[in-house]
Amino acid sequence: MVSQVNKTEVLRLYEYLQGRKELSTDEKQQHYNETQGYIGEKKLEEKLKQYSVHALQLYGLLLEHKASYFQIDGLLIFADKIVLIEVKNIKGEFEFRDDKLYSIDHRKFYHHPFHQLQRTEMKLQALLTQLNISIPIKSYVVFINPACTLFTHKNPQIVLPTQIDTWLQALSEFSGMLQTKHEQVADKLVSQCLTQSPFSRFPKYSYSELQKGVLCLHCRQTMERKKRKVKCCHCTYQENFSSHILRGTIEFAALFPEQKMTTQAIINWSNGVVSERTVRNILRTYLVHHVNSTASYFTHKDRR
Repeated sequence: MVSQVNKTEVLRLYEYLQGRKELSTDEKQQHYNETQGYIGEKKLEEKLKQYSVHALQLYGLLLEHKASYFQIDGLLIFADKIVLIEVKNIKGEFEFRDDKLYSIDHRKFYHHPFHQLQRTEMKLQALLTQLNISIPIKSYVVFINPACTLFTHKNPQIVLPTQIDTWLQALSEFSGMLQTKHEQVADKLVSQCLTQSPFSRFPKYSYSELQKGVLCLHCRQTMERKKRKVKCCHCTYQENFSSHILRGTIEFAALFPEQKMTTQAIINWSNGVVSERTVRNILRTYLVHHVNSTASYFTHKDRR
């Protein structure tokens, strides 16, 4: 079993809001933090594939034990151990001081990564015990960004950018045959996963304040109809009508899950760039059409 790194719902919403509203300073910072977290986890995922690490790989696990929530960036299940990974995707020069991680250049500080790692390991161990799973855990903080320098004493639980390749090579040499019981451990953990943290900070927005139109996939600028295609007014990106409208339905459904996705709603959301007839045909072709006595609407899944 190899899961994959996925964007959080919060990050997707921020991406869909790009170009539609002016984010506050706090929202820009949160968007940046969410993006860097995702990029860091993707880099780890790619590195593990590169070194063909023979383990069951799980990413982005949101778990709960006794009403306490904890997030796991990466989890590797080997034949005789579990490797717990906390990913830090920060750049600059840092040092540990006063039980915090300080940026030397910018005088910023971060929470000590070991505190989070130790808490996560304790919660994971308690959850495994509750699930009747007995397997030792080894934990690491991986500084994945090559532009990060950390001034610290050597610590076997810290993996610096220059040590990542050696560390992964060592992981790839772990021996032991994975068995059905290991798959069962992975399945149990995945089954315990929550889809959303109760502490997630979602951006605030309303339909009326957002700029309408299906924005460019790359630069998030306005797109205009050019003959039988839709083209970005800023860069060279262009796409056909179906791709354009379907992207719009995905953003609309994510941003306004409580609203019915009708033909007129998508026409308004896409700012009328494509004709009503074309929009209707695209929705009927690619989405699930629900018809009732009051009004018809569409969904991406067969649910009412």
